[in-house]
Amino acid sequence: MAFLGYLALSVVLFGHGALFHPNSVCACAGDGDPTSFMWSFDWWPHAIFHGLNPFVPHVIWAPEGANLTQGGFALPAATLLMIPVTVVAGPMVSYNIVSVLLPALAAWFAYRLCDYMTGNFGAAFVGGLVFGFGTYMSAHLLGHLNLASVFLAPAAVLLVHQRLEGEISQRRFVVLMAVVFGVQVLLSAEMLLIGLLVGGFALLVAYAVSDAERRGRIARLVPAALAGGGLAMLVTSPFLYWTIHGLGDADSNAWKTFTDLYPGDALNPLLPTEVTWIGHSWFKDTTSKFTNFTPSEAGAYVGPVLLGIVVAFAITQWRRAATKVLLAVIVVCYVLSLGTELHVGGDAKGVWMPWAALHPLPVLDHVISTRFWAYALLSIAIAVALWLAAPGPRQGLRWAVAAIGVLLLIPNLSSDFWDGRPTDPAFFRTDAYKEHIRKGERVLALPYARYGSSMLWQARTGMDFDLVEGYVSPEFPPDYRHDPFFGTLISGRVGKDSPAGLRDFLTRRKVTAVVIDASNPAGWPFVLGALGLKPVKTGGVLFYRVPAA
Repeated sequence: MAFLGYLALSVVLFGHGALFHPNSVCACAGDGDPTSFMWSFDWWPHAIFHGLNPFVPHVIWAPEGANLTQGGFALPAATLLMIPVTVVAGPMVSYNIVSVLLPALAAWFAYRLCDYMTGNFGAAFVGGLVFGFGTYMSAHLLGHLNLASVFLAPAAVLLVHQRLEGEISQRRFVVLMAVVFGVQVLLSAEMLLIGLLVGGFALLVAYAVSDAERRGRIARLVPAALAGGGLAMLVTSPFLYWTIHGLGDADSNAWKTFTDLYPGDALNPLLPTEVTWIGHSWFKDTTSKFTNFTPSEAGAYVGPVLLGIVVAFAITQWRRAATKVLLAVIVVCYVLSLGTELHVGGDAKGVWMPWAALHPLPVLDHVISTRFWAYALLSIAIAVALWLAAPGPRQGLRWAVAAIGVLLLIPNLSSDFWDGRPTDPAFFRTDAYKEHIRKGERVLALPYARYGSSMLWQARTGMDFDLVEGYVSPEFPPDYRHDPFFGTLISGRVGKDSPAGLRDFLTRRKVTAVVIDASNPAGWPFVLGALGLKPVKTGGVLFYRVPAA
């Protein structure tokens, strides 16, 4: 019953646009990251049915290819599950289904955990709403399916509690934890890594604040959890191999530059950003500077009401060991989410933050600090549920306050954030491309790489052609990164030397066709015209045939 309620709410809040047009409207912000996930939904069945290595596609960044596990766009757990839908209805439909399911699943698993801890349906349901429909989820549903895949975090906590209370056997605990670890790594290795760090810290705090008998249970739990992790590593070893391989080949400077772009802001938990409906315009001058104007990474808003409930919970229930653990997790995740330097209202204050000591470490240099907030939000959701369920006077007032706190989290439905329309011209959406592009030939699509929708275009055709570009990671393949014309392609800033530079690039990459988004051609038609190439205007694109000479 709770799950159906959450699912209906998710459809209303995030899937309303895609509900009646699932193959043209996306429950996302539009172009960019979402189209790369859509590409993954088509790539995995294509690779499996054609006997290709799914981890290193050569249909992008041709012929060098790229490691798909590097940037979080692989999402094999979801893409493999959705193969029947993708084959029948297409990658955008699969994306929309997963996008709508993720908040409902996160809320339901949080509800299960809160219900276990409180025995109160209403309080548990509110806890589920806080976790599954908080601003963290709203923000990352703009286009980060991997980061919105956090529903297994409350599932893992529930299993830990059940094992500590002896309600499930050790064998069952090991197997179920292996499932949790294995599926999570196939959804988001980054969120699993952060979850392991936070979970380990929570167990240490629980051990410190517990009595001797409870400490013994926690100590016995750790080997079983490690066994579950080992089993998960065995089952997912092919994915982990390519992930580790990608980490070894990664440009650490490029990743550090990328991850440092999105520091958390100290005011974010208090001030709503543009992804939140109520109050988003009141503090716009301040919140627009959070995480370098990227609303998808500024997802820490909880609001003063829910934060006030957490404070009231801490005061009234401080003696409970669970209270100390929850508060410790909230504080540590908040501090780590702020990044390497303190930012307040978008301004760097030059104050050293603890993440600066951890971020340079191997693997952690690929982590964006703001994502720690997902686990702070889970702790906040539990605290709210425990506060509501606690006996005491003025129960009606408590529920009224909690209702106001939840209402403040409503996504900004006045925007088109979850009603996106990726650039999806009829040229690729239909079979029109077959009249112009030969199977297997090499294509340059413009706008280039992450700034266009070439990944969706290729997915629409079932990978019928290769691209000399792609977007599956913030890092670009070395052979392309060092290409003399690469900077011009990425920036889109053409000049007097661009025709000669483009001619040499097309020759080096053996490109036989160029396709330009007719709605966003920039200066590229001029450059191609200078090379003597004339376009065919069809299906929302400008198509150019590149002669062999």
